[in-house]
Amino acid sequence: MVPVLGIKESIRQIENGSSHAVNRNEFKLIQTPQCFHASVLKEAYQQAFHERITDDASLVEEKGLAIHLVEGNEENIKITTPNDLRIAELFIQDKSI
Repeated sequence: MVPVLGIKESIRQIENGSSHAVNRNEFKLIQTPQCFHASVLKEAYQQAFHERITDDASLVEEKGLAIHLVEGNEENIKITTPNDLRIAELFIQDKSI
């Protein structure tokens, strides 16, 4: 299972130095953790890496297996930058009230 969120922002596709608007309803934001049977992941990780493999879901798809999307949670944020950490702290503070 792969948790996903709809996109609220407008998005654009960049091609050959220019850009054009795309329908955000045709895209989803992928979250972690992603759940797969261990045997599926072990087999998928035997493949050679390339630039289209960005997470476990893309690795499993590359193996030719289907993935199942489920509704994610906006509070399940990825902490990568100092700003992400500040947002996480706000979520924690809100839960303690």
